[in-house]
Amino acid sequence: LHFPTGALCAVATSTQYEALSLLKEVLGEKCVLGFHPLFGPTVKNTYGQLVALCDYRKDCYLHDSLRGLLVKSGLQISVLSAKEHDKYMSYVQVLTHFILLSFMDLISKEEFSLDDLIKVKTPPFQLLSAFASRMLLGSPLTYASIQDTDQAKMVRDKLIGRMIKLNECFDSSDVNRMSNRIENIKAPFSGPLLEELSQFSILSVNAVQELEK
Repeated sequence: LHFPTGALCAVATSTQYEALSLLKEVLGEKCVLGFHPLFGPTVKNTYGQLVALCDYRKDCYLHDSLRGLLVKSGLQISVLSAKEHDKYMSYVQVLTHFILLSFMDLISKEEFSLDDLIKVKTPPFQLLSAFASRMLLGSPLTYASIQDTDQAKMVRDKLIGRMIKLNECFDSSDVNRMSNRIENIKAPFSGPLLEELSQFSILSVNAVQELEK
């Protein structure tokens, strides 16, 4: 394998650990860096977007040069290990995609159409439909490969397990019990981040409504 001296191999994959481990054996640790842009091809302006750098070494000139170039381009950088990346992405990507696909799969099997539902849309429904539609217009093979890992299966199974328990609670017809269950879900997330994300949803809804005027 010919690899030019002073070159850096940036691994731009949704799962990093396996690919990085293989390439490090061939090229060496200093010549390989995990590089995962956390935004899709439909983003018109990459300024302020997030890129994950995996197994970044501050003492490595090649690694540091790429990071500096990305920062200069206006990108935000998140540095973490390849194992951490794959664990977190199993929730950020796998879980999100699975929920969106399940949402659209259910609607596609009903007697009414998405067009019918949009006529009586709420802002959250519209945004959920929008993100799901964005997925369906993307590459099925890409989304399928993201789901094709042991970690992905574990997260899907966990989600289904939690949904079954939540459904059992809601089937109880005990409003107080249901309300307490929702409070229990909220409890671990209390804090500034929850408020910040809530404000982001408000801004998103406002932006959509401005476009529709």
